[in-house]
Amino acid sequence: MNSNYDVLIAGAGPSGISCGITLQKQGVKCCIIDKAKFPREKLCGGLLTNKAYNKILELTDGNTDIVDAATLQVVSRVSIARNILILNSSNVDIPIRIIDRTILDGELVSYYKIIGGIIKEEAALPLFYFVAFDFFLMLAISLIRSADLSQPRQGSVIDLP
Repeated sequence: MNSNYDVLIAGAGPSGISCGITLQKQGVKCCIIDKAKFPREKLCGGLLTNKAYNKILELTDGNTDIVDAATLQVVSRVSIARNILILNSSNVDIPIRIIDRTILDGELVSYYKIIGGIIKEEAALPLFYFVAFDFFLMLAISLIRSADLSQPRQGSVIDLP
């Protein structure tokens, strides 16, 4: 494994690729490792809210082509059903996009590569990476628990229920 990276990210799903894009744009040389080859089949994550859509636009400097390529349909009415019986149905104020997650993941990976990110597909991390990750994750959790979080910091986001 080449060690000419500042950061090694395990997994190129939405969190990993978002982390890679964000860091790469800040000048941090990243390598993402994923066990799959892209585009990969992915069944989950077929809905994209307006909030998630706007986050992707922010992440990709307003590139609407990425989400548009994955959008199958935009809906403004949602129904909850059990078997064939519709239990509830209502209009939504902000349309929801039904997407093909396989295409969305592939588009985000392509964007990451365009901005200079490195991705190793069909690769696995040796066990010691995960042991080190667990140590640093525990250290980070410990630091967060001991930090004074009573006042939001600049740039922090607080979602209230």
